[in-house]
Order: sequence, then structure tokens, then C-alpha cells
Amino acid sequence: MRRSIFVALFVLSSFLIGCNLVPKNEQPTARPTIPFLGGGDNDPTPTQQTLIVTATPQATTAPTATQFSNGGNNGNTGGVPRFSDLSFSTSAGGANLNTFSKGVREIYVRWNYSNVPIGTTMRREWYKDGQLFTSREETWSSNWGTSGRLTHIKLFDYTNGIDSGNYYVVIKLPSYNVQIDGRFSVLDGAPTFASLSFSDTSTNPPKTTFPYGTTEVYARWAYANIPVGATVRRIWYLNGAVFANRTETWNAAWGSGGTLNHVKIYDYDADGLTPGKYDVVIELPDYPSARVTGSFTIEGNVGPVLSNLRFATTANGTPATTFAAGTQEIFAIFDYANIPLRAQMRRVWSRDGVVVAERTELWDFNKYGTSGTVRDISIYDRTNGLASGTWTVSVEIVGQPSSNARTSAQFTIQATTPNPTISNLRFATTANGTPATTFAAGTQEIFGIFDYANVPTNAQIRRLWYRGGTLVAERTENWDSTTYGSSGTARNISIFDRENGLTAGTYQVEFQLITPNHGILITTGQFTIAQPPKATNLRFSDTGNGASITRFVAGTQEVFAIFDYTNVPPDAQIRRVWYLNDAVFVEKTEDWDEAIYGSNGTARNISIFDRENGLPSGNYRVEISFVGFPSSLVTNTFVIDPPAD
Repeated sequence: MRRSIFVALFVLSSFLIGCNLVPKNEQPTARPTIPFLGGGDNDPTPTQQTLIVTATPQATTAPTATQFSNGGNNGNTGGVPRFSDLSFSTSAGGANLNTFSKGVREIYVRWNYSNVPIGTTMRREWYKDGQLFTSREETWSSNWGTSGRLTHIKLFDYTNGIDSGNYYVVIKLPSYNVQIDGRFSVLDGAPTFASLSFSDTSTNPPKTTFPYGTTEVYARWAYANIPVGATVRRIWYLNGAVFANRTETWNAAWGSGGTLNHVKIYDYDADGLTPGKYDVVIELPDYPSARVTGSFTIEGNVGPVLSNLRFATTANGTPATTFAAGTQEIFAIFDYANIPLRAQMRRVWSRDGVVVAERTELWDFNKYGTSGTVRDISIYDRTNGLASGTWTVSVEIVGQPSSNARTSAQFTIQATTPNPTISNLRFATTANGTPATTFAAGTQEIFGIFDYANVPTNAQIRRLWYRGGTLVAERTENWDSTTYGSSGTARNISIFDRENGLTAGTYQVEFQLITPNHGILITTGQFTIAQPPKATNLRFSDTGNGASITRFVAGTQEVFAIFDYTNVPPDAQIRRVWYLNDAVFVEKTEDWDEAIYGSNGTARNISIFDRENGLPSGNYRVEISFVGFPSSLVTNTFVIDPPAD
């Protein structure tokens, strides 16, 4: 006999169509093999008496009647009986649905028919999770005619609601070997909305206050157990009055669970959205459990304020008005508030009354927002140092009449010879990479990048690399003036292990500039190499949350592989191999879905199954690992007993 093995493994992927969606099975659930049954007294008895097919056929949308005569063909007007276009909904004329929420009280099945003789026996069988639980036979009524669309038949439970599960429906005319079938699911949980927040883009951090001139505000919220085709309504209030109202059908592309992040309100005119307090209601009118509310404010234009302009040699350095000769960079730091959207900022740097640099640019709201402190504006000369003299700096928000929209201040660069410096030690995976303090497990090389100034030609440079307080690398050599010069940024010093990757842990690093006349100058920093991912505690059960089992009975249809995992990086891949009697039975490798599973937890939805014939008997061995990390491998075995003689 042919055996069809269907494997529901751990799916670690998601796709975005305006929202984040839940994972899907690796392979669709197999359609059960159901024999074609004729009518009669030997048909199965329903096992769930509360879930029955309606007893009195009464179409809410009357099918088209077809004239016929009883001329020896039992009322058939000619042609072979046919069924087509089967669908499901919550009403006789509702939208086509394949997913329903727990608690739904009735589900209609509708289909087209043609050339059906009056008086023909029709049989309907309803299966839940692969098991027949109710069936019904009746005679084809003359009220229905021989051709049309039947819309009155339904499954219902008006007391408790229809149970969650996967349903399969077969409708047939046994005498004519005509059959149509279809599937739908009832989710295990009521629809819910949660965590409504707002932002100026679909991905930026949440906000409750937006500056004057904001053109669009995104609403984002989490959802679960949402049936495709449900009605979703969004109402936006401005200062207590309805500002916008939108009703639409829940899109199949959004899935039943995840986070929706594409919905926004906007006004792209010059002044953007109207200032005021916005209240938002998002709900499924048919499901009271799915409702969230939230508020945000669009500020009015009260006029920008710039203040407290000061200067330092680093973005977070101690403010000063006098700096040593040879200083390479001066940061202009100032406070700001009430900056309108699409504002422009102008800076002018003058030395001894002569303009040295001038720049006007659009205010970067993604970086600065509407209020805060600017710390990344500077003037520099990293080759010779800034020229000595009295510097005047002015900053203004262009086109604003308020006197508070501009500020100015002065500092002095001395003319004396400056002292050597070494500073700003940071780390990256390449010489010109973005600095970071945390790196992924298995990183092979880390560069120590630092700034220096006024280094004499007879200096030495010493590097000390510690891991967890233990010295792991040390090197001292003469300063290479030809390569580095006296001032600049060193980018070619690194620690590496290109065979195995650097060992996980926290590294403390100290770079020393040893000079004859100024002693030892030091800059320090630290970074962390993350622990490698690991899978542990692999066990097996007959459900995702069941007790551990090592021996399963013959005919077992599904076995779950449950394991714990730690330190999984977002870009990891997971590999699973199922062996049967030492031969590869099923193998799967795919991307890890960080958004759904995180880096630590327990996986419970990996399974192998054959719901038609049961899994083959034999000795099974399962290996689970994260690709590129051999130490992450976990393996275990189980047995499916052979059938009894």
C-alpha cells in the first residue's frame, strides 16, 4: 500500500504585507482519504449531538427552479448531475471564509448544482480533525429545482458555539457518484486586539506626541485569532469629534495573528495634520473581545527655541571656552525645543571675523525629534588641528521670526603646542565598520579603532586584550609615523581567530600611548562576543505540550519533537534530520524567525505525522542543530512499535 507521509515541522519564517504574520506549516495538512459512501441505515452515527446539520432545509437565497417532466427519467431535465463552487460563511449570502473564530455559532456551506433529479438522495458528512462526527441524508426537494445554488445548509451549536478544530465536509449524490468537498478551520481562541501604539513611520519607536507639521501617523497593534473576512473598523477622533472613519474586510494576507503596521492617517498639505488630541478606536464590530483604543497629540506651532550653546572636544565632553593648540575637533552642543516639521537649520563658523564654514540643511526629525540636545555637529581638521584664534558660532532655525530661534557663542583655540592624546577607543568587525559593543557568536575578527593627536615620532603603542579579566593578547611596538602621522584615527589593529571564531565572553581592552615627555596615555573600552546558540533537552511526545514518551504504539499518527534553545541570533538557520532505522527519513533547514521565537525558549511545534495510515514502525533518531554551530547539536531517539500479529 502506498504510504503518504506528511510532516509538520517547525516553520521559522514570516512574510510582510503591511503586517507581521504567524508562521505556516511546512507542508499543508493532508486531505483524509474518505471512501465514497452510499446512503442507507449503516452510515455512521454522529458522535457530537450538539453539532448537527439543520434538520429543515430552508434556503435563505432561493435556488433557481428548473421546469421538468416525469418522463421516465425521475425529473431529470437532461445532462449529468454536477456540483461546483463550494464555499463557507457565517450567513447564507456572506463572504467566502475558510477560517472562523472560536465561539462562532453557525457556519453555512453553499454550492452550485445542475441537472440534479428531484427525489435523489443527498448525503452530507462532516469530519472534525479527521473523524466523522455527524452525517445527514435527505431527498432532493422540488423546492430547490434541478439547477441553482444551495445556501441554507449549516453546521451550528447555539449553546456553546462550534468547537475549534479542522473541519472537512463531503456532500454527495451516492446514486450518481457525484461528490464535492471542502475544508475550514475554527480557531482555538477568541479574536483579540492589543498594544495599540503610534509612530511617524511603520517601524520607528512608538510616540504619543508629534511635532507641528507632522504629515502622517501610523497606528500599530497586535492581533490574534482573527478570522479572514471579518469586518474591521477604525475611528479617528480629533478633539472629541470624528475625524476619519474606515470599515474594511480583514485581508487574508494579514493572517490570523501578528502585528499590523501599515494603517496610517495623513495630510500631505504644507501644514500637515491638524494640531490637537486624537483618540483612536480599532475594533471588530462582530467580536467585542477585539477592540483597542489609544491617543496621541499633534503639537501646535509655538515657535522654536535654541539655547545653551557650548563647546567640547567630544560629543559628550566637558564644555569649555578655551582649547589647546592643535585641537582637532570642536563640537557645538546646544539645546532645542518646539522645532517644526520640515524646518531648516543653518550653522556659521567664523574665526577672527572671517567665515570658515557655513551649512544649511533640513532638520532630521528621525535623529533629533522636536526637543532635546544636539551633540553631533562639529568642525575639525584631523591633519593639522584647528587653527588658533577666536571662533564665533551661530545656529538658527531658518525663516522663524522668534528671537529664540537663533543662538551664538565663542571659543578660543590656543597657539601653544598641544599635548599628545589617545582617545575614543571603539570596536567594529572591519576597519571602517560601524562601531558596536556586542557582536554575534562566531565573529572571527574585531578591530580596535581609536583617535590620536600630536603623537611624537619616538612614541610606542601597547595593546592589551583581556577576556573576563584574563589577558589573552598583548603587543608593544614603535609608533609608525610614516603610516599614522602625528594625528588621526588608527583602524588596522585587530584581534582574530579566523578558524573557529573568537571565544564568547566580555573583552576588556586597553591601548597605551607611551611617550618620553608625557608619560603613558591610555584609552579603554570593552565589547562582548555573544554565546553560541544551543539546542538542549530534546524529548518526544504525542502532543506539543504532552509528557515525554520514548516508545509509541503501532499506528501512532504524529510524534512531536520538543527542545529548549538559548542564545539564538536573529540570522541563524535551524536544521532538523529525522532518521528511521538509520536512514534519513525527513530533513529540513530554514531561517530562524527571531520576531516570533526570540533567542531563548522552548520549541513545541515540530512534528512528523501520517494521519492517513499512521507513522511507520521502527527506530527513530532525531538531530536538531543551528547551522554553523556544531556544538549546538542535540539528538535523541524513540521507537514506534510494530503492529501486533
